[in-house]
Amino acid sequence: MTEPLASDLADRFVMHSNRVAPSIVFERAQGVRLWDVNGKEYLDFVSSNHGPAMVGHSHPRVVEAIQKQAEQLISTAIIYDNLPLVRLCEKMSQITPEGLDKTYICPGGGEANEGAIKLAMQLTGRDEVVSVTGAYHGQSIGTMWLCGVPSLRDQVPNALRATNQLQIIDGNPYRAWPHSGETDWQRSLDDLERLAIEKENIAAVIIEPIQGVAGHIQFGREYYERLGEICRTSGILVIADEIQTALGRCGSMWASDLVGLTPDIITTGKAFGGGLPYGAVTIRSDLVTTETEQTPWHMVSAQGNPLQAAAALAVIAIVEEEHLVERSQSLGELATKRFREMAKRYEVIGDIRGPGLFIGVELVEDRETKAPASEACERAWLNALDEGLLTNFAGIDANTFKFAPPLTVSDDDFELMLDRTEHVVADVDRRVRGRSRAAA
Repeated sequence: MTEPLASDLADRFVMHSNRVAPSIVFERAQGVRLWDVNGKEYLDFVSSNHGPAMVGHSHPRVVEAIQKQAEQLISTAIIYDNLPLVRLCEKMSQITPEGLDKTYICPGGGEANEGAIKLAMQLTGRDEVVSVTGAYHGQSIGTMWLCGVPSLRDQVPNALRATNQLQIIDGNPYRAWPHSGETDWQRSLDDLERLAIEKENIAAVIIEPIQGVAGHIQFGREYYERLGEICRTSGILVIADEIQTALGRCGSMWASDLVGLTPDIITTGKAFGGGLPYGAVTIRSDLVTTETEQTPWHMVSAQGNPLQAAAALAVIAIVEEEHLVERSQSLGELATKRFREMAKRYEVIGDIRGPGLFIGVELVEDRETKAPASEACERAWLNALDEGLLTNFAGIDANTFKFAPPLTVSDDDFELMLDRTEHVVADVDRRVRGRSRAAA
């Protein structure tokens, strides 16, 4: 009898969530490359889902840090501290924007966002939260209604729908929010100002400095600056969700600094864990009292985990010592230039956006109408897998090609990635042009 294929066993026994790909069972990884159980090699264009492998897969320094810590201390009861945790929280106070000096560590970014919301409510005594259309902040019951992606937000059962979570339209400069027809970012902030006056019960606004799932959308600097002014005037806390954008991904240590957003709380995850599950809430220390820390505002079994902390310390050291913030900026400029050159050859490229190595290329059927090339992207994505590319298409219409490789990618591999990226873009362009000819 032949041994069952790993992919067949996965289909039979693994309960998947958001499964959109054929079964690929990976066996090992190093740097920007992964190999499946059949020995096929893949290049990682999205740092394994937008960031956990930002310093590459199985970076030797991360592996060493995890191994050493595993031999000493893997976990503690949640009421106690441990040495890696203390050192990590001290390091976070040094690298985060000024004044954000207290950090809470938890297993994931979604849990960090939920914790940040609960903390904001605890500190302000208010219980309403504002998010933005196009946003993504997690998939727990407490965060799903913060999402501005309809396909995700609508999954919340009616019985669990929160009435205290409000939304304003986004400031997308390229494409109007589909349900409003609005592209005026000032209207978005006028709505926020109106809500702040009418409600008087808003604890926080949660916002991504650059929206990831929506397709790498960055609003104008004036948007973030005025949002901060409205919140400060109204006593509303600003939560910056930097789970996809922090630690050099955007060519700056923090995307908040890049866009002019001044947060009271920053949430992080993904990249900091070096591949391990990771989440964190970092808050202005002047907001925190002894009473706050004695209140069980958020508790999970793996909070403050020493293994996570050891991995995060190694990741931060790699970013600093290998100058990855600067590398992200320079490689991002090269990639953006290459995409602009592609746009001269492929009319399917409608927009190129995102700083550093957080690039989104929106692919459209027509540049004038901006009709999304969603169907062609779906097929091209599967072809990309055949070519050995791990990527995906983001955005409300799943038509924004994500280019966010590990920041440690070598120059040669970077050029190879761009060459293969052009194959994907060319494939979408052929499909769109073929449909246009067939329709004619």
